[in-house]
Amino acid sequence: MRPEEFIQYWSERNISTSESRLAARYLKAIEELKAIQSELFGYIKPQKTSKGLIAVFAPEAEQLMSHFEAAEKNLASITGNIEAFLALTNGKPTLDGLVKEKHRLAKILDNAKNAVEAATLRSVRRGAKSKLDAELTKEVQNELAKQDRITDEYGPKLKDIENKIVKAREILATY
Repeated sequence: MRPEEFIQYWSERNISTSESRLAARYLKAIEELKAIQSELFGYIKPQKTSKGLIAVFAPEAEQLMSHFEAAEKNLASITGNIEAFLALTNGKPTLDGLVKEKHRLAKILDNAKNAVEAATLRSVRRGAKSKLDAELTKEVQNELAKQDRITDEYGPKLKDIENKIVKAREILATY
């Protein structure tokens, strides 16, 4: 998704989210830039030269140029933030996909932990004298090994998703 598609996506929705505020700020920056640009055109005057007429700006336009450059810089900053947000969300216009993925990965890790606890309780019910003895049974050892594999596979992915969410929320927090 390109920034223009992001803007269009949020322009078509009538809800207030951090993402929609970012899109609204982009639209406002565009309007500001166009207003300054049209005001600058009012300062253009013709000047006669040996080669004919050329368009030049009146000296009063110098003040507006600094505003115009600031507006361009602001628009570039907002566009960069939209691009960074889209890169973090894998091209999606909302954080929903990342949040769903975070919950899915957390559930996988929780399920593995719960499987170990269930196996430990079954071992205690079958006659293990303590929780420590239960953890030495084959069933619990298999579940612990499975939990380690799952944690090794999904733990880094979960941390990556959480970092992306934090970075995306930092971008959105400025708007």
